[in-house]
Amino acid sequence: MTTKEYYLTLLHKDKLTALRQALKSDVQSFMIISQYYLDTPIDDGGLPRRTIDREFRVGLKQKYYISKLNKTND
Repeated sequence: MTTKEYYLTLLHKDKLTALRQALKSDVQSFMIISQYYLDTPIDDGGLPRRTIDREFRVGLKQKYYISKLNKTND
């Protein structure tokens, strides 16, 4: 099973978790995984662009907030 096939077989909730974890790691990983979901029809395991956009916006806000919090605590 290739990486793309693996991500497409996940449950919806697990797909969102995978996107969140990838964004915490680095933006490039998020972009690769989200492209898997965008290139695939929803019926075959893809995700709507709106869902991916929302996860990206929320994840960046959280990442920014946490990094800002860590800087003020140092």
